[in-house]
Amino acid sequence: MKLIKSIQLFTAFILIVQPFHLISAQTNYCLDAIDSIDLEKRMLTPCKYVKEAKRSISKREDNKNMFEISDFRCTSKVSDECEKVKNTFETAGQIISDAFYFNTPVLVNVSFFSFCDELKDCPNTTVHLGAASPKRSILMGDDDDLNRFYPQALVKQFNLESHPEFLPSDITANFNTDVKWYFGGKDPIKKNELELLSIVLHELIHGLGFRSNWGPWVGAEGVIPYPIFTDGSNKTLIFNGFIEYCFDKYLIHLKSDCNHKSIPLVTKEFNKFAGGPGSKFNTTTEFILELKNSTQYNYYGKKMLDITTTAKDLGFQTNAEDIVILETSYKLFSQGVSVVHVDQSTYQNSSDFLMKPSFSFGDTLEKIINDFGDSNYGPIGPKLRKVMETLGYESKNNPNPYRPSEPKSLGFPLTTVSDVS
Repeated sequence: MKLIKSIQLFTAFILIVQPFHLISAQTNYCLDAIDSIDLEKRMLTPCKYVKEAKRSISKREDNKNMFEISDFRCTSKVSDECEKVKNTFETAGQIISDAFYFNTPVLVNVSFFSFCDELKDCPNTTVHLGAASPKRSILMGDDDDLNRFYPQALVKQFNLESHPEFLPSDITANFNTDVKWYFGGKDPIKKNELELLSIVLHELIHGLGFRSNWGPWVGAEGVIPYPIFTDGSNKTLIFNGFIEYCFDKYLIHLKSDCNHKSIPLVTKEFNKFAGGPGSKFNTTTEFILELKNSTQYNYYGKKMLDITTTAKDLGFQTNAEDIVILETSYKLFSQGVSVVHVDQSTYQNSSDFLMKPSFSFGDTLEKIINDFGDSNYGPIGPKLRKVMETLGYESKNNPNPYRPSEPKSLGFPLTTVSDVS
Protein backbone atom coordinates (compact mmCIF):
# COMPACT_ATOMS: atom_id res chain seq x y z
CA MET A 1 0.00 0.00 0.00
CA LYS A 2 1.29 3.42 -0.94
CA LEU A 3 0.69 6.77 0.64
CA ILE A 4 1.72 10.09 -0.82
CA LYS A 5 3.88 11.61 1.85
CA SER A 6 3.11 15.24 1.31
CA ILE A 7 0.03 17.28 1.93
CA GLN A 8 -2.03 17.93 -1.18
CA LEU A 9 -1.85 21.69 -1.61
CA PHE A 10 -4.26 24.17 -3.13
CA THR A 11 -3.64 25.24 -6.71
CA ALA A 12 -5.55 28.51 -6.67
CA PHE A 13 -3.54 31.73 -6.88
CA ILE A 14 -3.15 33.59 -3.61
CA LEU A 15 -1.66 37.06 -3.62
CA ILE A 16 1.22 37.01 -1.18
CA VAL A 17 1.55 40.63 -0.18
CA GLN A 18 2.25 42.27 3.13
CA PRO A 19 1.09 45.87 3.38
CA PHE A 20 4.13 48.10 3.23
CA HIS A 21 4.39 51.38 5.03
CA LEU A 22 7.78 53.11 5.23
CA ILE A 23 10.35 50.41 4.52
CA SER A 24 13.92 50.90 5.63
CA ALA A 25 16.38 51.58 2.82
CA GLN A 26 18.45 48.65 4.05
CA THR A 27 15.94 46.07 2.91
CA ASN A 28 15.73 42.92 0.86
CA TYR A 29 12.64 40.77 0.36
CA CYS A 30 11.99 37.32 1.74
CA LEU A 31 9.28 34.69 1.43
CA ASP A 32 8.16 33.43 4.82
CA ALA A 33 6.06 30.34 5.49
CA ILE A 34 2.88 31.48 7.23
CA ASP A 35 0.73 28.33 7.47
CA SER A 36 1.43 25.27 9.60
CA ILE A 37 -0.01 22.86 7.05
CA ASP A 38 -0.20 24.52 3.66
CA LEU A 39 3.49 25.30 3.34
CA GLU A 40 2.91 26.83 -0.10
CA LYS A 41 1.20 29.74 1.67
CA ARG A 42 4.00 32.26 1.88
CA MET A 43 4.14 35.98 2.49
CA LEU A 44 6.47 38.45 0.80
CA THR A 45 8.12 40.18 3.71
CA PRO A 46 10.62 43.05 3.92
CA CYS A 47 13.72 41.73 5.67
CA LYS A 48 16.33 44.29 6.64
CA TYR A 49 20.04 43.75 6.24
CA VAL A 50 22.14 43.11 9.31
CA LYS A 51 25.90 43.06 9.69
CA GLU A 52 27.85 40.53 11.66
CA ALA A 53 31.47 39.59 11.89
CA LYS A 54 32.44 37.03 9.31
CA ARG A 55 32.87 33.75 11.09
CA SER A 56 36.17 31.97 11.08
CA ILE A 57 35.26 28.56 9.77
CA SER A 58 37.24 25.89 11.54
CA LYS A 59 37.93 22.41 10.28
CA ARG A 60 34.79 20.33 10.24
CA GLU A 61 34.37 18.00 13.16
CA ASP A 62 33.67 14.50 11.92
CA ASN A 63 30.41 12.97 13.10
CA LYS A 64 29.10 16.26 14.48
CA ASN A 65 25.35 16.64 14.07
CA MET A 66 24.77 20.10 12.57
CA PHE A 67 20.99 19.94 12.92
CA GLU A 68 19.45 21.35 16.08
CA ILE A 69 15.85 21.46 17.25
CA SER A 70 15.23 25.15 17.92
CA ASP A 71 11.68 24.67 19.18
CA PHE A 72 9.73 21.50 19.93
CA ARG A 73 6.02 21.03 20.48
CA CYS A 74 4.54 17.61 20.99
CA THR A 75 0.97 16.87 22.09
CA SER A 76 1.14 13.08 21.93
CA LYS A 77 -0.31 11.32 24.97
CA VAL A 78 1.50 8.07 24.16
CA SER A 79 4.25 7.26 26.63
CA ASP A 80 7.75 8.17 25.38
CA GLU A 81 6.46 9.10 21.91
CA CYS A 82 7.61 12.72 22.15
CA GLU A 83 11.11 11.59 23.07
CA LYS A 84 11.08 9.15 20.16
CA VAL A 85 10.17 11.97 17.78
CA LYS A 86 13.07 14.05 19.08
CA ASN A 87 15.44 11.12 18.68
CA THR A 88 14.21 10.57 15.12
CA PHE A 89 15.01 14.16 14.15
CA GLU A 90 18.43 13.87 15.74
CA THR A 91 19.14 10.69 13.79
CA ALA A 92 17.97 12.29 10.53
CA GLY A 93 20.13 15.34 11.18
CA GLN A 94 23.16 13.15 11.77
CA ILE A 95 22.62 11.26 8.52
CA ILE A 96 22.48 14.51 6.51
CA SER A 97 25.43 15.97 8.44
CA ASP A 98 27.50 12.94 7.45
CA ALA A 99 26.81 13.60 3.76
CA PHE A 100 27.40 17.38 3.63
CA TYR A 101 29.57 19.95 5.34
CA PHE A 102 27.68 22.60 7.30
CA ASN A 103 29.62 25.49 8.82
CA THR A 104 26.52 26.79 10.61
CA PRO A 105 23.90 24.69 12.42
CA VAL A 106 20.54 24.13 10.73
CA LEU A 107 17.76 25.02 13.17
CA VAL A 108 14.49 23.09 12.91
CA ASN A 109 11.16 24.03 14.49
CA VAL A 110 9.36 20.72 15.10
CA SER A 111 5.65 20.23 15.87
CA PHE A 112 4.07 16.82 16.42
CA PHE A 113 0.32 17.09 16.92
CA SER A 114 -3.06 15.77 15.82
CA PHE A 115 -4.12 17.34 12.54
CA CYS A 116 -7.64 16.13 13.21
CA ASP A 117 -7.93 17.70 16.66
CA GLU A 118 -6.21 21.00 15.94
CA LEU A 119 -6.82 21.57 12.24
CA LYS A 120 -10.04 19.60 11.77
CA ASP A 121 -8.19 17.70 9.08
CA CYS A 122 -9.82 14.30 9.50
CA PRO A 123 -9.90 12.66 6.06
CA ASN A 124 -11.60 9.31 5.59
CA THR A 125 -9.06 8.06 3.04
CA THR A 126 -5.65 9.70 2.54
CA VAL A 127 -4.09 10.71 5.84
CA HIS A 128 -1.84 13.75 5.74
CA LEU A 129 1.49 12.78 7.21
CA GLY A 130 3.05 16.20 7.56
CA ALA A 131 5.68 18.25 5.78
CA ALA A 132 8.72 20.46 6.19
CA SER A 133 9.61 23.68 4.45
CA PRO A 134 12.11 26.53 4.64
CA LYS A 135 10.80 28.94 7.25
CA ARG A 136 12.30 31.83 5.29
CA SER A 137 13.56 32.06 1.72
CA ILE A 138 15.85 34.93 0.76
CA LEU A 139 16.13 36.67 -2.60
CA MET A 140 19.55 36.27 -4.23
CA GLY A 141 20.99 37.04 -7.66
CA ASP A 142 22.23 34.20 -9.87
CA ASP A 143 24.87 34.17 -12.61
CA ASP A 144 22.23 33.87 -15.36
CA ASP A 145 20.81 37.31 -14.49
CA LEU A 146 17.75 35.94 -12.71
CA ASN A 147 16.86 36.45 -9.06
CA ARG A 148 15.80 33.39 -7.12
CA PHE A 149 14.76 32.54 -3.60
CA TYR A 150 17.23 30.52 -1.54
CA PRO A 151 16.37 28.72 1.72
CA GLN A 152 17.66 30.41 4.84
CA ALA A 153 19.48 27.21 5.85
CA LEU A 154 21.64 27.48 2.71
CA VAL A 155 22.14 31.26 2.82
CA LYS A 156 23.54 30.89 6.34
CA GLN A 157 26.26 28.61 4.97
CA PHE A 158 27.45 31.46 2.70
CA ASN A 159 28.92 33.19 5.78
CA LEU A 160 28.03 36.68 4.55
CA GLU A 161 29.06 39.71 6.58
CA SER A 162 25.89 41.55 5.53
CA HIS A 163 22.70 39.62 4.89
CA PRO A 164 18.94 39.84 5.28
CA GLU A 165 17.90 39.15 8.84
CA PHE A 166 17.49 35.46 9.67
CA LEU A 167 14.49 34.01 11.49
CA PRO A 168 15.06 31.96 14.67
CA SER A 169 14.52 28.70 12.77
CA ASP A 170 15.58 27.63 9.28
CA ILE A 171 13.10 24.83 8.69
CA THR A 172 9.58 24.33 9.99
CA ALA A 173 8.43 20.71 10.27
CA ASN A 174 4.95 19.53 11.22
CA PHE A 175 3.93 15.89 11.61
CA ASN A 176 0.61 14.25 12.35
CA THR A 177 0.13 12.14 15.49
CA ASP A 178 -2.92 10.52 13.83
CA VAL A 179 -0.60 8.45 11.61
CA LYS A 180 0.47 4.99 12.79
CA TRP A 181 4.18 5.76 13.05
CA TYR A 182 6.99 3.30 13.57
CA PHE A 183 9.93 4.60 15.61
CA GLY A 184 12.30 1.66 15.33
CA GLY A 185 13.40 -0.52 18.20
CA LYS A 186 13.33 -4.24 18.89
CA ASP A 187 9.79 -4.84 17.70
CA PRO A 188 9.46 -5.26 13.91
CA ILE A 189 7.43 -2.77 11.91
CA LYS A 190 3.79 -3.68 11.30
CA LYS A 191 2.15 -3.68 7.87
CA ASN A 192 -0.03 -0.69 8.81
CA GLU A 193 2.86 1.40 10.17
CA LEU A 194 5.02 3.97 8.43
CA GLU A 195 8.56 4.63 9.62
CA LEU A 196 8.97 8.22 10.78
CA LEU A 197 12.71 8.39 10.06
CA SER A 198 12.29 7.93 6.29
CA ILE A 199 9.69 10.68 6.10
CA VAL A 200 11.64 13.11 8.33
CA LEU A 201 14.79 12.66 6.23
CA HIS A 202 12.80 13.24 3.05
CA GLU A 203 11.14 16.37 4.44
CA LEU A 204 14.35 17.88 5.79
CA ILE A 205 15.80 17.66 2.28
CA HIS A 206 12.79 19.68 1.09
CA GLY A 207 13.54 22.18 3.84
CA LEU A 208 17.11 22.50 2.56
CA GLY A 209 15.91 23.60 -0.87
CA PHE A 210 14.61 20.61 -2.85
CA ARG A 211 11.52 22.56 -3.89
CA SER A 212 10.17 24.56 -6.83
CA ASN A 213 8.31 27.80 -7.49
CA TRP A 214 6.54 26.41 -10.58
CA GLY A 215 2.84 25.71 -10.20
CA PRO A 216 -0.69 26.37 -11.47
CA TRP A 217 -0.84 29.60 -9.49
CA VAL A 218 -3.63 31.25 -11.51
CA GLY A 219 -5.53 28.21 -12.77
CA ALA A 220 -5.25 24.55 -13.66
CA GLU A 221 -4.83 25.23 -17.38
CA GLY A 222 -1.29 26.58 -17.06
CA VAL A 223 1.89 26.17 -15.00
CA ILE A 224 3.87 29.33 -14.28
CA PRO A 225 6.69 30.55 -12.01
CA TYR A 226 5.72 32.22 -8.74
CA PRO A 227 4.34 35.77 -9.28
CA ILE A 228 5.48 38.40 -6.79
CA PHE A 229 3.76 41.67 -5.89
CA THR A 230 4.24 44.64 -3.60
CA ASP A 231 1.84 47.44 -2.73
CA GLY A 232 1.98 50.53 -4.90
CA SER A 233 0.47 53.97 -4.51
CA ASN A 234 -3.29 54.56 -4.65
CA LYS A 235 -3.96 50.92 -3.73
CA THR A 236 -2.38 49.63 -6.92
CA LEU A 237 -0.34 46.44 -7.08
CA ILE A 238 3.19 46.46 -8.48
CA PHE A 239 3.99 43.26 -10.32
CA ASN A 240 7.60 42.40 -9.54
CA GLY A 241 8.00 39.47 -11.89
CA PHE A 242 7.96 35.70 -11.82
CA ILE A 243 10.56 34.38 -9.41
CA GLU A 244 11.97 30.87 -9.44
CA TYR A 245 13.37 28.93 -6.49
CA CYS A 246 17.08 28.06 -6.53
CA PHE A 247 16.20 24.47 -7.48
CA ASP A 248 14.51 25.76 -10.66
CA LYS A 249 17.77 27.15 -12.03
CA TYR A 250 18.74 23.63 -13.09
CA LEU A 251 15.46 22.38 -14.58
CA ILE A 252 15.64 21.13 -18.16
CA HIS A 253 13.12 19.82 -20.68
CA LEU A 254 14.36 16.32 -21.41
CA LYS A 255 12.41 15.82 -24.65
CA SER A 256 13.08 19.22 -26.14
CA ASP A 257 14.05 19.54 -29.79
CA CYS A 258 16.79 21.85 -28.54
CA ASN A 259 18.53 19.04 -26.62
CA HIS A 260 17.60 19.57 -22.99
CA LYS A 261 16.26 23.11 -23.15
CA SER A 262 16.79 25.13 -19.97
CA ILE A 263 13.53 25.96 -18.16
CA PRO A 264 14.89 29.32 -16.87
CA LEU A 265 14.76 30.49 -20.49
CA VAL A 266 10.99 30.07 -20.20
CA THR A 267 10.98 32.16 -17.03
CA LYS A 268 12.75 34.95 -18.90
CA GLU A 269 9.95 34.85 -21.47
CA PHE A 270 7.34 35.05 -18.70
CA ASN A 271 9.06 38.14 -17.33
CA LYS A 272 8.30 39.99 -20.55
CA PHE A 273 4.61 39.90 -19.58
CA ALA A 274 2.96 43.34 -19.35
CA GLY A 275 6.24 45.08 -20.07
CA GLY A 276 8.12 43.26 -17.33
CA PRO A 277 8.60 43.83 -13.59
CA GLY A 278 7.33 47.19 -12.37
CA SER A 279 4.01 47.07 -14.21
CA LYS A 280 0.94 48.03 -12.17
CA PHE A 281 -2.50 46.47 -11.75
CA ASN A 282 -5.57 47.65 -9.90
CA THR A 283 -6.58 44.21 -8.62
CA THR A 284 -5.45 40.60 -8.65
CA THR A 285 -8.40 39.82 -10.90
CA GLU A 286 -7.10 42.31 -13.46
CA PHE A 287 -3.65 40.69 -13.30
CA ILE A 288 -5.06 37.18 -13.76
CA LEU A 289 -7.29 38.14 -16.67
CA GLU A 290 -4.50 39.94 -18.48
CA LEU A 291 -2.05 37.12 -17.83
CA LYS A 292 -4.50 34.49 -19.12
CA ASN A 293 -4.91 36.47 -22.32
CA SER A 294 -1.16 36.81 -22.83
CA THR A 295 1.15 34.96 -25.20
CA GLN A 296 3.28 33.98 -22.22
CA TYR A 297 0.45 32.12 -20.54
CA ASN A 298 -1.21 30.61 -23.59
CA TYR A 299 2.01 29.30 -25.06
CA TYR A 300 4.57 28.90 -22.31
CA GLY A 301 2.12 28.28 -19.45
CA LYS A 302 0.35 25.53 -21.35
CA LYS A 303 3.64 24.12 -22.61
CA MET A 304 4.90 23.91 -19.03
CA LEU A 305 1.67 22.22 -17.98
CA ASP A 306 2.29 19.61 -20.67
CA ILE A 307 5.92 19.12 -19.59
CA THR A 308 5.07 18.84 -15.89
CA THR A 309 2.30 16.30 -16.50
CA THR A 310 4.15 14.06 -18.95
CA ALA A 311 6.22 11.25 -17.44
CA LYS A 312 9.99 11.66 -17.62
CA ASP A 313 9.75 14.97 -19.47
CA LEU A 314 11.50 17.16 -16.88
CA GLY A 315 14.90 16.81 -15.28
CA PHE A 316 17.43 18.45 -12.99
CA GLN A 317 20.90 18.87 -14.47
CA THR A 318 23.62 18.81 -11.82
CA ASN A 319 26.89 20.69 -11.96
CA ALA A 320 28.50 17.35 -12.82
CA GLU A 321 26.23 17.10 -15.91
CA ASP A 322 24.21 14.26 -14.38
CA ILE A 323 20.50 14.22 -15.19
CA VAL A 324 17.99 13.50 -12.44
CA ILE A 325 14.53 12.66 -13.78
CA LEU A 326 11.81 14.46 -11.84
CA GLU A 327 8.27 13.33 -11.03
CA THR A 328 5.89 14.49 -13.76
CA SER A 329 3.73 11.39 -14.26
CA TYR A 330 0.57 12.82 -12.65
CA LYS A 331 -1.98 13.66 -15.33
CA LEU A 332 -3.07 16.66 -13.26
CA PHE A 333 -0.32 18.84 -11.77
CA SER A 334 -0.14 17.99 -8.07
CA GLN A 335 1.22 20.89 -6.02
CA GLY A 336 3.75 19.64 -3.51
CA VAL A 337 4.26 16.40 -5.47
CA SER A 338 4.90 17.20 -9.14
CA VAL A 339 8.41 18.47 -10.00
CA VAL A 340 9.64 18.48 -6.38
CA HIS A 341 10.36 14.75 -6.27
CA VAL A 342 12.37 12.31 -8.32
CA ASP A 343 10.54 10.03 -10.73
CA GLN A 344 8.95 7.18 -8.78
CA SER A 345 9.36 4.51 -11.46
CA THR A 346 13.00 5.37 -12.17
CA TYR A 347 14.29 5.56 -8.60
CA GLN A 348 11.92 3.26 -6.68
CA ASN A 349 14.48 0.47 -6.49
CA SER A 350 17.70 2.47 -6.54
CA SER A 351 20.07 4.15 -4.12
CA ASP A 352 18.31 7.45 -4.93
CA PHE A 353 14.97 6.36 -3.50
CA LEU A 354 14.76 9.01 -0.75
CA MET A 355 13.10 11.80 -2.75
CA LYS A 356 10.50 9.67 -4.52
CA PRO A 357 6.94 10.93 -3.89
CA SER A 358 5.53 7.94 -2.03
CA PHE A 359 6.61 5.40 0.55
CA SER A 360 5.24 2.00 1.52
CA PHE A 361 3.78 0.99 4.83
CA GLY A 362 5.69 -1.80 6.54
CA ASP A 363 9.09 -0.80 5.10
CA THR A 364 12.02 0.40 7.16
CA LEU A 365 14.91 2.58 6.09
CA GLU A 366 17.30 -0.15 7.18
CA LYS A 367 15.69 -2.67 4.84
CA ILE A 368 15.61 -0.25 1.89
CA ILE A 369 19.26 0.68 2.44
CA ASN A 370 20.23 -2.99 2.62
CA ASP A 371 18.44 -3.59 -0.66
CA PHE A 372 19.30 -0.43 -2.59
CA GLY A 373 21.16 2.08 -0.41
CA ASP A 374 24.44 3.85 -1.03
CA SER A 375 27.39 2.11 0.61
CA ASN A 376 28.85 5.41 1.87
CA TYR A 377 25.91 7.59 2.79
CA GLY A 378 22.98 5.23 3.22
CA PRO A 379 19.75 6.95 2.15
CA ILE A 380 21.52 10.00 0.66
CA GLY A 381 22.09 8.55 -2.80
CA PRO A 382 24.73 9.74 -5.30
CA LYS A 383 22.34 11.72 -7.50
CA LEU A 384 20.71 13.37 -4.49
CA ARG A 385 24.14 14.39 -3.21
CA LYS A 386 24.89 15.97 -6.57
CA VAL A 387 21.59 17.84 -6.55
CA MET A 388 22.30 19.33 -3.13
CA GLU A 389 25.91 20.11 -4.08
CA THR A 390 24.62 21.90 -7.19
CA LEU A 391 22.30 24.03 -5.04
CA GLY A 392 25.33 25.17 -3.04
CA TYR A 393 25.94 22.69 -0.22
CA GLU A 394 29.55 21.80 0.48
CA SER A 395 30.74 18.21 0.62
CA LYS A 396 33.88 16.16 0.33
CA ASN A 397 33.42 16.07 -3.45
CA ASN A 398 32.25 19.68 -3.65
CA PRO A 399 34.65 21.76 -1.53
CA ASN A 400 34.00 25.03 -3.39
CA PRO A 401 30.25 25.19 -4.00
CA TYR A 402 28.44 27.72 -6.14
CA ARG A 403 27.49 30.98 -4.45
CA PRO A 404 24.86 33.45 -5.69
CA SER A 405 25.34 37.19 -5.31
CA GLU A 406 23.26 40.24 -4.50
CA PRO A 407 19.81 40.32 -6.13
CA LYS A 408 19.31 42.36 -9.28
CA SER A 409 16.72 45.13 -9.52
CA LEU A 410 13.18 43.81 -9.67
CA GLY A 411 11.28 46.97 -10.45
CA PHE A 412 10.73 47.82 -6.80
CA PRO A 413 13.09 49.51 -4.32
CA LEU A 414 15.72 46.99 -3.37
CA THR A 415 18.81 47.69 -1.34
CA THR A 416 21.76 45.40 -1.92
CA VAL A 417 24.51 44.33 0.43
CA SER A 418 26.83 47.04 -0.89
CA ASP A 419 24.38 49.74 0.25
CA VAL A 420 24.62 48.73 3.88
CA SER A 421 26.98 50.93 5.81
